[in-house]
Amino acid sequence: MAPNEAIVIVGAQQFAQYSGFSHSFHCTGPHLDSSTLDQHSRRDVHVVAFDAMVCEGDFQYEAGGMLRELVKATAAFEGDAHEEGMQTRCPLATGNWGCGAFGGNPQLKFLLQWMACTVAGRDMLYYPHGDPRMAGLEAAVANWSGRTVGDVWHQLLHKHSTQPHHCDAVDWKYKAPKRKQ
Repeated sequence: MAPNEAIVIVGAQQFAQYSGFSHSFHCTGPHLDSSTLDQHSRRDVHVVAFDAMVCEGDFQYEAGGMLRELVKATAAFEGDAHEEGMQTRCPLATGNWGCGAFGGNPQLKFLLQWMACTVAGRDMLYYPHGDPRMAGLEAAVANWSGRTVGDVWHQLLHKHSTQPHHCDAVDWKYKAPKRKQ
Protein backbone atom coordinates (compact mmCIF):
# COMPACT_ATOMS: atom_id res chain seq x y z
CA MET A 1 0.00 0.00 0.00
CA ALA A 2 1.08 3.54 -0.66
CA PRO A 3 1.40 5.89 2.35
CA ASN A 4 -2.03 7.38 1.58
CA GLU A 5 -3.86 4.09 0.93
CA ALA A 6 -5.89 1.62 2.96
CA ILE A 7 -8.00 -1.42 2.11
CA VAL A 8 -11.71 -1.35 2.96
CA ILE A 9 -13.64 -4.62 2.81
CA VAL A 10 -17.42 -4.34 3.07
CA GLY A 11 -19.62 -7.41 3.56
CA ALA A 12 -16.98 -9.68 5.08
CA GLN A 13 -18.31 -12.94 6.41
CA GLN A 14 -16.76 -15.04 9.17
CA PHE A 15 -16.63 -18.79 8.53
CA ALA A 16 -14.41 -20.01 11.39
CA GLN A 17 -13.99 -19.48 15.10
CA TYR A 18 -10.41 -18.69 16.06
CA SER A 19 -8.08 -18.09 18.95
CA GLY A 20 -4.71 -16.41 19.35
CA PHE A 21 -2.72 -13.88 17.36
CA SER A 22 0.30 -14.07 15.07
CA HIS A 23 2.18 -17.32 15.81
CA SER A 24 -0.48 -18.53 18.27
CA PHE A 25 -3.38 -17.99 15.80
CA HIS A 26 -5.41 -21.14 15.09
CA CYS A 27 -8.90 -22.24 14.00
CA THR A 28 -11.12 -23.57 16.79
CA GLY A 29 -14.11 -24.64 14.68
CA PRO A 30 -16.83 -23.47 12.30
CA HIS A 31 -18.76 -20.22 12.77
CA LEU A 32 -22.29 -19.44 11.59
CA ASP A 33 -22.27 -15.73 10.70
CA SER A 34 -25.60 -14.08 11.54
CA SER A 35 -24.59 -10.52 10.67
CA THR A 36 -27.42 -8.33 9.40
CA LEU A 37 -27.51 -6.97 5.86
CA ASP A 38 -27.13 -3.30 5.03
CA GLN A 39 -29.30 -1.27 2.65
CA HIS A 40 -27.24 -2.60 -0.29
CA SER A 41 -27.87 -6.28 0.70
CA ARG A 42 -24.29 -6.72 1.91
CA ARG A 43 -23.29 -8.09 5.30
CA ASP A 44 -23.12 -5.03 7.53
CA VAL A 45 -19.51 -5.75 8.41
CA HIS A 46 -16.67 -3.41 7.50
CA VAL A 47 -13.04 -4.44 7.84
CA VAL A 48 -10.24 -1.97 7.24
CA ALA A 49 -6.60 -2.91 6.69
CA PHE A 50 -3.88 -0.29 6.89
CA ASP A 51 -0.21 -0.77 7.48
CA ALA A 52 1.70 0.98 10.21
CA MET A 53 5.29 2.01 9.69
CA VAL A 54 8.10 0.18 11.42
CA CYS A 55 9.21 2.52 14.20
CA GLU A 56 12.96 2.25 14.45
CA GLY A 57 14.72 5.29 15.85
CA ASP A 58 12.90 8.56 16.37
CA PHE A 59 11.17 9.00 13.01
CA GLN A 60 7.73 8.18 14.49
CA TYR A 61 8.09 11.30 16.66
CA GLU A 62 9.15 13.64 13.87
CA ALA A 63 6.60 15.65 11.88
CA GLY A 64 7.14 13.44 8.81
CA GLY A 65 6.56 10.22 10.73
CA MET A 66 3.50 11.51 12.56
CA LEU A 67 2.08 12.90 9.31
CA ARG A 68 2.61 9.58 7.53
CA GLU A 69 0.65 7.73 10.21
CA LEU A 70 -2.05 10.41 10.39
CA VAL A 71 -2.59 10.32 6.61
CA LYS A 72 -2.64 6.50 6.63
CA ALA A 73 -5.20 6.36 9.44
CA THR A 74 -7.32 9.08 7.83
CA ALA A 75 -7.42 7.12 4.56
CA ALA A 76 -8.44 3.98 6.46
CA PHE A 77 -11.10 5.66 8.57
CA GLU A 78 -12.87 7.23 5.59
CA GLY A 79 -14.33 3.76 5.08
CA ASP A 80 -17.11 2.76 2.69
CA ALA A 81 -18.04 5.27 -0.01
CA HIS A 82 -21.73 4.31 0.48
CA GLU A 83 -21.59 5.85 3.97
CA GLU A 84 -21.03 9.32 2.53
CA GLY A 85 -23.99 11.55 3.24
CA MET A 86 -25.23 9.41 6.14
CA GLN A 87 -26.05 11.47 9.21
CA THR A 88 -24.29 9.01 11.51
CA ARG A 89 -21.28 7.04 10.36
CA CYS A 90 -20.39 3.70 11.91
CA PRO A 91 -18.04 3.90 14.86
CA LEU A 92 -14.55 2.52 14.38
CA ALA A 93 -13.05 -0.15 16.64
CA THR A 94 -9.27 -0.01 16.87
CA GLY A 95 -6.41 -0.53 19.28
CA ASN A 96 -2.65 -0.26 19.60
CA TRP A 97 -2.06 -0.13 15.83
CA GLY A 98 1.60 -0.71 15.02
CA CYS A 99 2.63 -0.79 18.69
CA GLY A 100 3.72 -4.40 19.03
CA ALA A 101 6.38 -5.82 16.72
CA PHE A 102 6.46 -2.54 14.76
CA GLY A 103 7.60 -0.62 17.88
CA GLY A 104 5.09 2.25 17.79
CA ASN A 105 4.34 4.44 20.80
CA PRO A 106 0.73 3.56 21.76
CA GLN A 107 -0.04 6.94 23.32
CA LEU A 108 1.09 8.76 20.19
CA LYS A 109 -0.73 6.30 17.90
CA PHE A 110 -3.90 6.68 19.99
CA LEU A 111 -3.90 10.45 19.51
CA LEU A 112 -3.18 10.15 15.78
CA GLN A 113 -6.04 7.66 15.35
CA TRP A 114 -8.37 9.85 17.41
CA MET A 115 -7.52 12.78 15.14
CA ALA A 116 -8.24 10.63 12.05
CA CYS A 117 -11.59 9.49 13.48
CA THR A 118 -12.53 13.08 14.18
CA VAL A 119 -11.72 14.12 10.61
CA ALA A 120 -13.73 11.13 9.29
CA GLY A 121 -16.72 12.02 11.50
CA ARG A 122 -16.61 8.74 13.41
CA ASP A 123 -16.67 7.78 17.06
CA MET A 124 -13.69 5.66 18.07
CA LEU A 125 -13.94 2.54 20.22
CA TYR A 126 -10.40 2.00 21.50
CA TYR A 127 -9.23 -1.36 22.84
CA PRO A 128 -5.74 -1.20 24.42
CA HIS A 129 -5.96 -4.89 25.50
CA GLY A 130 -4.41 -4.30 28.91
CA ASP A 131 -1.26 -2.57 27.62
CA PRO A 132 0.21 -0.89 30.72
CA ARG A 133 1.52 1.95 28.55
CA MET A 134 -2.12 2.99 28.10
CA ALA A 135 -2.86 3.39 31.81
CA GLY A 136 -4.61 6.71 32.32
CA LEU A 137 -6.34 6.64 28.92
CA GLU A 138 -9.64 7.91 30.34
CA ALA A 139 -7.94 10.89 31.98
CA ALA A 140 -6.09 11.66 28.74
CA VAL A 141 -9.35 11.60 26.79
CA ALA A 142 -10.93 13.95 29.33
CA ASN A 143 -7.94 16.32 29.05
CA TRP A 144 -8.06 16.40 25.24
CA SER A 145 -11.85 16.47 24.77
CA GLY A 146 -13.11 19.67 23.19
CA ARG A 147 -9.79 20.38 21.47
CA THR A 148 -9.51 20.66 17.70
CA VAL A 149 -7.45 18.34 15.53
CA GLY A 150 -5.18 21.32 14.93
CA ASP A 151 -4.71 21.82 18.68
CA VAL A 152 -3.64 18.21 19.11
CA TRP A 153 -1.32 18.32 16.07
CA HIS A 154 0.43 21.50 17.26
CA GLN A 155 0.83 20.11 20.77
CA LEU A 156 2.34 16.86 19.43
CA LEU A 157 4.83 18.84 17.36
CA HIS A 158 5.69 20.95 20.41
CA LYS A 159 6.06 17.95 22.76
CA HIS A 160 8.47 16.19 20.45
CA SER A 161 10.62 19.24 19.92
CA THR A 162 10.94 19.91 23.66
CA GLN A 163 10.83 16.54 25.48
CA PRO A 164 12.61 13.19 25.41
CA HIS A 165 10.95 10.71 23.08
CA HIS A 166 10.60 7.77 25.45
CA CYS A 167 7.15 7.15 26.90
CA ASP A 168 6.66 6.46 30.60
CA ALA A 169 4.46 3.41 31.16
CA VAL A 170 2.30 5.17 33.76
CA ASP A 171 2.28 8.92 33.14
CA TRP A 172 0.85 10.26 29.89
CA LYS A 173 3.41 12.39 28.13
CA TYR A 174 0.72 13.94 25.94
CA LYS A 175 -1.13 16.28 28.24
CA ALA A 176 -3.37 18.91 26.77
CA PRO A 177 -2.20 22.45 27.58
CA LYS A 178 -4.23 24.26 30.20
CA ARG A 179 -7.20 26.16 28.80
CA LYS A 180 -6.97 29.91 28.84
CA GLN A 181 -9.51 31.53 31.14
